[in-house]
Amino acid sequence: MDGWLREVERRPILSVLCSSLAFMLLETLLKVLPRPHAINRDPWKSFKWKNLSVSLVHSLLTGPWAIFCVFQYPLIVYDLNSSTPVSYLLVVVSTGYFIHDARDIMFSGYARESWEFLLHHIM
Repeated sequence: MDGWLREVERRPILSVLCSSLAFMLLETLLKVLPRPHAINRDPWKSFKWKNLSVSLVHSLLTGPWAIFCVFQYPLIVYDLNSSTPVSYLLVVVSTGYFIHDARDIMFSGYARESWEFLLHHIM
């Protein structure tokens, strides 16, 4: 595992793009899975359902991961300039998600209706 983690650290842009692509593939999968009929009838609700589902997967993945990072290296809470390979990968995966989500919102045609989603990525 250490070998590929070193590659992630050597090629951060490529790694972030791969993470973003993984979330794009998840979004594609969510488009073909069954949804409630009320969601399917309204394009705005359909977009929100898909967007929030990807967001839920991201949070279910990264929330426990972040807690693990703190347990693995407790000093990271006090020394924000330090990192471990696992915490670095967490940042890479989350950055890929933020890029994917921002792109999804901007190119969906619903950027005005979902400005708060964009805003929370900027902050």
